[in-house]
Amino acid sequence: MRLRVEIEVKFESERLAELVYRSLLPEQVPIPTARSSAEVTRQGDTVKVTILAPDLTSARAAVNSWLRWLHALSQVLQVLSSLTSNR
Repeated sequence: MRLRVEIEVKFESERLAELVYRSLLPEQVPIPTARSSAEVTRQGDTVKVTILAPDLTSARAAVNSWLRWLHALSQVLQVLSSLTSNR
């Protein structure tokens, strides 16, 4: 069984989507021991992560990793936004 999981996140602007997209690109590079693969794409203000995994365990692990990276980037963007709005 081969599983495919797609995560789409819509941002407030294309600029923010581009920042997140570029930040995630290094994470899609396959490593020799990885049991899953992922592709990051951007269309307008939406970033999409497509994960391919051979089984549910691998898919769940990959989804958790990608969601953590997306959450971390979201937190960074919030902090940066609050810093620039206080000027």
